[in-house]
Amino acid sequence: MLLLNTDEDLNSLKDTLRILTDEDDSILRNYLNTAEVSLQTAVGKDFNGFYSNDDVKTLYRTACYALAGTLYTYRVSVTDSAQYPVNSTYDSIVGALRGMYLQAESEAENG
Repeated sequence: MLLLNTDEDLNSLKDTLRILTDEDDSILRNYLNTAEVSLQTAVGKDFNGFYSNDDVKTLYRTACYALAGTLYTYRVSVTDSAQYPVNSTYDSIVGALRGMYLQAESEAENG
């Protein structure tokens, strides 16, 4: 389930990346969608509105913007080229969200 698919989210990502034009909007939307799918795959599917919790929203948005920004910044054709690591902001937030997710899942199971 994609949560960051509004024009406001796209504009926030563009502000973060300091992009002033609309010519890359399509690719930015795709990267933002890819970031969301990647994050939800790494942490877990949304259950009981996990990603809408106040404690989670900011981390979720920041991680998605970080990964989408990395994908946009280092977009290259699929050829022999230098490889770029996913940024550490994304990695550290994924770790934090995994812990929060497991705690929420455990609380849901134990009532």
